[in-house]
Amino acid sequence: MRTEIPAAMRVHPDVGRRIAFALVDAIAELHVLDPAACDLADLGKPEGFAERQVAGWAKRWELAKFDDAPAAVSALHERLVREIPAPSRVSIVHNDLKLDNCQFDPADPDRVASIFDWDMATLGDPLIDLGTLLNYWPDPADPPETSRASHPGLTLMGLPTRAEITARYASRAGVDVAAVRWWEAFALWKTVVVVQQLHRRWVRGESNDPRMAHIADRIPALIAAARYALDGEARRT
Repeated sequence: MRTEIPAAMRVHPDVGRRIAFALVDAIAELHVLDPAACDLADLGKPEGFAERQVAGWAKRWELAKFDDAPAAVSALHERLVREIPAPSRVSIVHNDLKLDNCQFDPADPDRVASIFDWDMATLGDPLIDLGTLLNYWPDPADPPETSRASHPGLTLMGLPTRAEITARYASRAGVDVAAVRWWEAFALWKTVVVVQQLHRRWVRGESNDPRMAHIADRIPALIAAARYALDGEARRT
């Protein structure tokens, strides 16, 4: 599911909320697994995980940006570096968990049948998966200037709010989610870098996808959303 709920699933009452909570439950189930018990203790290096994530994406930004790149991107990076949170725990993390990386049985909207796209899986702070999910998640309380939904159809699916998603995850995974605002802001900043990379490829003639000509227009809203996650949203919760 990327832009709409399939017709075969729309027969279920409250289906948007049910598939959303099924996704969160699947994330929590993944995060409570013991990596060693799954023979995955060597999947990654959890020590310094957040620091490496920030440093790696900062390098990508330096390679993708133009000379007139907005200073707000670097300012957000500097703030993220200053406020790196202590790790909540070490878990198997997927690194790109969202609805369109999940498979559902149309008859059962309350359970994720399988999860796809494991190429970035590693060991690290599980809040990176929750922050990544929130980065994609629209919320009716968002100011217009912080719009984050890359697929507008998400706003029409009857999904729960980000606060409800966070509360559901906390109850299922038993993880302290106080630092999730940082991980959400990090995911939004990372999306800025990805957007810029895609636009730069188009400028260089390496992509003929016409959408990439203007994809970087999303950057101001993503930066505003990251600030909102760190400031405004934190004050409201």
